[in-house]
Amino acid sequence: EHLQQTRDVVQKEYDNLSDQLTTLQNTLKEEKIALSSLQSENYDLKQKEATGLNELEETNKDIAKLEKQIDEKKIGLEKKNRKSVTEESKNDVKGSTADQRPLLSSNQESRPDTPLIGRGDGGAKCGCNIL
Repeated sequence: EHLQQTRDVVQKEYDNLSDQLTTLQNTLKEEKIALSSLQSENYDLKQKEATGLNELEETNKDIAKLEKQIDEKKIGLEKKNRKSVTEESKNDVKGSTADQRPLLSSNQESRPDTPLIGRGDGGAKCGCNIL
């Protein structure tokens, strides 16, 4: 009878351990499934990251191209403006010398018989009486 009691106790412990083992095996399967799912999600995220980095690099290249184009346009406009200002200045100079002679009073009229350049001494002299 003592032997039977020992067998019953051992059988109960064995059944408990067997149940625990089954529970642990099921938990391990669930954890493996969860791990596989996380690995798959991690792979997808890495793919998205790589795609995002490629898109970012392409976007940065596009931005650099646009900035270069903007700089080139600015330089072109500056050159165009300088050329325009230079041409306007030339026109203004021509217009002011040809069309806008100063008004002279009768006693300040220029003397056409007086040379503009001095008598050979290297000094330039004006042939008018304007102060």
